[in-house]
Amino acid sequence: MRNLGHYLSLLLVAACLFSASQTMAEDKSKTTALAKQAGGYSNITNEQLKNFMEDDVLVVDIRREEEWKHTGIIPGSKTITFFDNQGRIDPNFLPNFTAIAKKDQPVILICRTGARTKVASQAIAQQLGYKQVINVTHGIMSWIAEKRPINQYGK
Repeated sequence: MRNLGHYLSLLLVAACLFSASQTMAEDKSKTTALAKQAGGYSNITNEQLKNFMEDDVLVVDIRREEEWKHTGIIPGSKTITFFDNQGRIDPNFLPNFTAIAKKDQPVILICRTGARTKVASQAIAQQLGYKQVINVTHGIMSWIAEKRPINQYGK
């Protein structure tokens, strides 16, 4: 009887370890299962973005402040301008981005329609060496059109 109890305890520990490893594998598979684009980044839809947000994946809105004020931002997203209104890379982007995004963690980029984030995603993946850069293909305008949650910027 004592051996049976010991055996059951070992089975319970093994089941817990297996369950934990499955959960970690499932979390990692969300980003590794995404198809990489030629530029080294991945694309996602709004539904996929919602799922990643539930797992607290970093979302960075790369638009300009006047755009954030006009449309609002996705709840929990960080705001760091990538292109200024002249189309140049904002000099504060790199230090601000690297302060919050680690090279080995997934990071999701969103802009107005997905055009700027496509360029930014490729640059971040290729030039900065980030391994899990994810572009929201249709941007915040699509998010808003689908009546998904928005926070007023600055509040």
